[in-house]
Amino acid sequence: MRRLCVAAAASAIVLAAAGVADAYPYSIGPTVPASGPSPFAGCTVGAFFPTSVNYPNTEVEPFVAVNPTNPDNIIGVFQQDRWNDGGAHGLVASRSTNGGTSWTENFAAFSACAGGTGQNAYERPSDPWVTFDPNGDAYQISLSVSDQLETSAILVSKSTDDGATWGPPTTLIRDTSGVNFNDKESITAGPDPAPSMRSGTAAPSPAISEASPRSSTPSPTAGNRSSRVPPTAVRTGRRRSR
Repeated sequence: MRRLCVAAAASAIVLAAAGVADAYPYSIGPTVPASGPSPFAGCTVGAFFPTSVNYPNTEVEPFVAVNPTNPDNIIGVFQQDRWNDGGAHGLVASRSTNGGTSWTENFAAFSACAGGTGQNAYERPSDPWVTFDPNGDAYQISLSVSDQLETSAILVSKSTDDGATWGPPTTLIRDTSGVNFNDKESITAGPDPAPSMRSGTAAPSPAISEASPRSSTPSPTAGNRSSRVPPTAVRTGRRRSR
Protein backbone atom coordinates (compact mmCIF):
# COMPACT_ATOMS: atom_id res chain seq x y z
CA MET A 1 0.00 0.00 0.00
CA ARG A 2 1.31 3.44 -0.91
CA ARG A 3 1.07 5.92 1.96
CA LEU A 4 1.47 9.66 2.03
CA CYS A 5 4.09 10.73 4.55
CA VAL A 6 5.11 14.10 5.92
CA ALA A 7 8.11 15.26 7.93
CA ALA A 8 6.98 16.49 11.32
CA ALA A 9 8.14 17.41 14.79
CA ALA A 10 6.20 18.50 17.85
CA SER A 11 3.88 21.27 16.62
CA ALA A 12 5.87 21.66 13.41
CA ILE A 13 5.70 20.43 9.82
CA VAL A 14 7.85 21.04 6.79
CA LEU A 15 5.72 23.07 4.39
CA ALA A 16 8.07 25.37 2.57
CA ALA A 17 5.53 26.31 -0.08
CA ALA A 18 2.86 27.05 2.51
CA GLY A 19 4.95 29.18 4.83
CA VAL A 20 3.60 32.65 5.55
CA ALA A 21 5.24 35.95 6.38
CA ASP A 22 4.35 35.53 10.07
CA ALA A 23 7.30 33.10 10.31
CA TYR A 24 5.70 30.25 12.23
CA PRO A 25 8.61 28.08 13.47
CA TYR A 26 8.57 25.14 11.05
CA SER A 27 11.29 22.56 11.56
CA ILE A 28 12.29 19.20 10.12
CA GLY A 29 11.31 16.06 12.02
CA PRO A 30 10.75 12.37 11.34
CA THR A 31 8.34 11.33 8.61
CA VAL A 32 4.92 10.13 9.76
CA PRO A 33 2.12 8.58 7.66
CA ALA A 34 -0.69 10.98 6.77
CA SER A 35 -2.85 8.32 5.10
CA GLY A 36 -3.97 4.76 5.73
CA PRO A 37 -6.01 2.01 4.08
CA SER A 38 -8.60 3.21 1.58
CA PRO A 39 -12.01 4.05 3.03
CA PHE A 40 -13.48 3.21 -0.39
CA ALA A 41 -12.12 -0.33 -0.69
CA GLY A 42 -15.55 -1.89 -1.19
CA CYS A 43 -16.76 0.58 -3.83
CA THR A 44 -17.23 -0.77 -7.37
CA VAL A 45 -18.42 2.44 -9.06
CA GLY A 46 -16.45 4.14 -11.81
CA ALA A 47 -15.39 1.70 -14.54
CA PHE A 48 -15.91 3.84 -17.65
CA PHE A 49 -14.40 1.50 -20.23
CA PRO A 50 -13.46 -2.19 -20.58
CA THR A 51 -9.83 -1.14 -20.20
CA SER A 52 -10.44 0.83 -16.96
CA VAL A 53 -8.37 -0.43 -14.04
CA ASN A 54 -8.60 0.85 -10.47
CA TYR A 55 -5.67 0.74 -8.05
CA PRO A 56 -6.95 0.54 -4.45
CA ASN A 57 -4.82 2.15 -1.74
CA THR A 58 -3.07 4.48 -4.16
CA GLU A 59 -2.93 8.16 -3.23
CA VAL A 60 -1.92 10.83 -5.74
CA GLU A 61 -1.98 14.61 -6.31
CA PRO A 62 -1.69 15.80 -2.67
CA PHE A 63 -2.22 19.42 -1.71
CA VAL A 64 -1.72 20.91 1.77
CA ALA A 65 -2.94 24.05 3.56
CA VAL A 66 -2.24 25.49 7.02
CA ASN A 67 -4.87 27.24 9.14
CA PRO A 68 -3.84 30.92 9.49
CA THR A 69 -5.59 31.14 12.89
CA ASN A 70 -3.96 27.97 14.23
CA PRO A 71 -0.78 26.75 12.51
CA ASP A 72 -1.05 23.40 14.31
CA ASN A 73 -4.15 22.71 12.18
CA ILE A 74 -3.07 21.32 8.79
CA ILE A 75 -5.23 19.71 6.10
CA GLY A 76 -3.98 17.70 3.14
CA VAL A 77 -6.22 16.43 0.36
CA PHE A 78 -5.49 13.77 -2.26
CA GLN A 79 -7.01 11.36 -4.75
CA GLN A 80 -7.76 7.96 -3.21
CA ASP A 81 -7.79 4.77 -5.36
CA ARG A 82 -6.67 6.18 -8.68
CA TRP A 83 -7.99 4.88 -12.02
CA ASN A 84 -5.55 4.22 -14.85
CA ASP A 85 -7.56 6.49 -17.17
CA GLY A 86 -8.23 9.41 -14.82
CA GLY A 87 -9.87 10.24 -11.53
CA ALA A 88 -10.30 8.18 -8.39
CA HIS A 89 -12.89 6.59 -6.10
CA GLY A 90 -12.85 9.67 -3.87
CA LEU A 91 -10.91 12.61 -2.49
CA VAL A 92 -9.66 12.10 1.05
CA ALA A 93 -8.87 14.89 3.51
CA SER A 94 -6.20 14.14 6.10
CA ARG A 95 -6.12 16.57 9.05
CA SER A 96 -3.72 17.27 11.86
CA THR A 97 -4.35 19.38 14.96
CA ASN A 98 -0.87 18.99 16.44
CA GLY A 99 1.39 20.41 13.75
CA GLY A 100 1.68 17.20 11.75
CA THR A 101 2.63 14.79 14.53
CA SER A 102 -0.50 12.68 13.86
CA TRP A 103 -3.24 12.62 11.23
CA THR A 104 -6.86 11.48 10.86
CA GLU A 105 -8.80 11.01 7.62
CA ASN A 106 -12.28 11.88 6.39
CA PHE A 107 -13.84 12.99 3.12
CA ALA A 108 -16.46 15.17 1.48
CA ALA A 109 -19.24 13.67 -0.64
CA PHE A 110 -17.69 14.47 -4.01
CA SER A 111 -18.51 11.05 -5.51
CA ALA A 112 -20.81 8.06 -5.15
CA CYS A 113 -18.04 6.13 -3.37
CA ALA A 114 -17.79 9.00 -0.86
CA GLY A 115 -21.51 9.11 -0.15
CA GLY A 116 -22.67 11.49 -2.87
CA THR A 117 -26.33 11.01 -3.81
CA GLY A 118 -28.62 12.26 -6.55
CA GLN A 119 -26.83 14.66 -8.87
CA ASN A 120 -23.74 14.42 -6.65
CA ALA A 121 -23.36 10.65 -7.13
CA TYR A 122 -20.48 11.24 -9.54
CA GLU A 123 -18.48 8.23 -10.63
CA ARG A 124 -15.03 9.78 -10.22
CA PRO A 125 -13.53 12.89 -8.58
CA SER A 126 -10.15 14.42 -9.36
CA ASP A 127 -8.02 17.59 -9.01
CA PRO A 128 -8.12 18.05 -5.20
CA TRP A 129 -7.27 21.42 -3.66
CA VAL A 130 -7.79 22.90 -0.18
CA THR A 131 -7.61 26.39 1.33
CA PHE A 132 -8.34 28.23 4.58
CA ASP A 133 -10.06 31.61 4.82
CA PRO A 134 -8.90 34.30 7.31
CA ASN A 135 -11.41 33.03 9.89
CA GLY A 136 -9.95 29.53 9.85
CA ASP A 137 -12.76 27.87 7.87
CA ALA A 138 -11.54 25.36 5.27
CA TYR A 139 -12.73 24.71 1.73
CA GLN A 140 -11.87 21.82 -0.55
CA ILE A 141 -12.70 21.61 -4.23
CA SER A 142 -13.19 18.75 -6.70
CA LEU A 143 -13.56 18.09 -10.39
CA SER A 144 -16.24 15.36 -10.33
CA VAL A 145 -17.16 13.44 -13.49
CA SER A 146 -19.58 10.80 -14.79
CA ASP A 147 -20.92 9.30 -18.02
CA GLN A 148 -17.52 8.48 -19.54
CA LEU A 149 -16.41 12.08 -18.92
CA GLU A 150 -19.41 13.63 -20.67
CA THR A 151 -20.65 15.12 -17.37
CA SER A 152 -18.21 17.27 -15.39
CA ALA A 153 -18.74 19.55 -12.41
CA ILE A 154 -16.73 21.68 -10.01
CA LEU A 155 -17.83 21.14 -6.40
CA VAL A 156 -16.80 22.85 -3.13
CA SER A 157 -17.27 21.60 0.44
CA LYS A 158 -16.75 23.71 3.56
CA SER A 159 -15.53 22.81 7.05
CA THR A 160 -16.05 25.04 10.08
CA ASP A 161 -14.40 22.70 12.61
CA ASP A 162 -10.76 22.50 11.51
CA GLY A 163 -11.52 19.82 8.91
CA ALA A 164 -13.19 17.38 11.33
CA THR A 165 -16.34 17.35 9.18
CA TRP A 166 -17.31 18.63 5.73
CA GLY A 167 -20.59 20.14 4.62
CA PRO A 168 -22.68 19.10 1.60
CA PRO A 169 -20.93 20.02 -1.67
CA THR A 170 -21.94 23.17 -3.50
CA THR A 171 -21.93 23.01 -7.31
CA LEU A 172 -20.11 25.94 -8.93
CA ILE A 173 -20.57 24.77 -12.51
CA ARG A 174 -21.88 21.59 -14.16
CA ASP A 175 -21.86 20.60 -17.83
CA THR A 176 -23.32 17.50 -19.45
CA SER A 177 -21.40 17.71 -22.72
CA GLY A 178 -17.79 16.68 -23.09
CA VAL A 179 -17.33 19.66 -25.41
CA ASN A 180 -17.53 21.84 -22.28
CA PHE A 181 -15.39 19.63 -20.08
CA ASN A 182 -14.37 21.41 -16.86
CA ASP A 183 -10.79 20.82 -15.74
CA LYS A 184 -7.78 22.09 -13.80
CA GLU A 185 -9.64 24.10 -11.17
CA SER A 186 -8.10 25.61 -8.03
CA ILE A 187 -9.40 27.50 -5.02
CA THR A 188 -7.72 30.14 -2.84
CA ALA A 189 -9.29 32.13 0.00
CA GLY A 190 -8.75 35.88 -0.15
CA PRO A 191 -7.58 38.05 2.75
CA ASP A 192 -10.57 40.41 2.82
CA PRO A 193 -14.32 39.72 3.11
CA ALA A 194 -15.13 42.02 0.20
CA PRO A 195 -18.47 41.56 -1.60
CA SER A 196 -18.44 39.97 -5.05
CA MET A 197 -20.88 39.75 -7.92
CA ARG A 198 -23.96 37.50 -7.96
CA SER A 199 -26.38 37.53 -10.88
CA GLY A 200 -24.90 40.81 -12.04
CA THR A 201 -25.41 42.71 -8.76
CA ALA A 202 -23.22 43.20 -5.70
CA ALA A 203 -23.97 40.52 -3.14
CA PRO A 204 -24.39 41.58 0.50
CA SER A 205 -22.10 38.72 1.55
CA PRO A 206 -19.08 37.16 -0.19
CA ALA A 207 -19.54 34.53 -2.88
CA ILE A 208 -17.53 32.15 -4.99
CA SER A 209 -17.87 32.62 -8.72
CA GLU A 210 -16.57 30.59 -11.61
CA ALA A 211 -13.47 32.24 -13.04
CA SER A 212 -12.19 32.23 -16.57
CA PRO A 213 -9.28 29.92 -17.45
CA ARG A 214 -6.82 32.81 -17.48
CA SER A 215 -8.21 34.76 -14.54
CA SER A 216 -7.19 34.56 -10.89
CA THR A 217 -10.25 36.48 -9.63
CA PRO A 218 -13.98 35.71 -9.79
CA SER A 219 -15.72 36.72 -12.99
CA PRO A 220 -18.85 38.91 -12.59
CA THR A 221 -20.27 37.44 -15.80
CA ALA A 222 -20.43 34.04 -14.12
CA GLY A 223 -22.31 35.36 -11.09
CA ASN A 224 -25.40 33.29 -11.81
CA ARG A 225 -23.29 30.20 -11.16
CA SER A 226 -21.94 31.43 -7.84
CA SER A 227 -22.42 29.89 -4.41
CA ARG A 228 -22.71 31.84 -1.19
CA VAL A 229 -19.53 30.87 0.60
CA PRO A 230 -16.75 33.18 1.87
CA PRO A 231 -14.29 35.17 -0.23
CA THR A 232 -12.38 33.01 -2.62
CA ALA A 233 -11.01 32.96 -6.11
CA VAL A 234 -11.74 29.90 -8.23
CA ARG A 235 -9.98 28.99 -11.45
CA THR A 236 -11.35 26.52 -13.96
CA GLY A 237 -10.18 25.35 -17.35
CA ARG A 238 -11.80 23.86 -20.43
CA ARG A 239 -9.27 21.28 -21.48
CA ARG A 240 -10.11 17.72 -22.45
CA SER A 241 -7.46 16.25 -20.16
CA ARG A 242 -7.56 14.43 -16.84
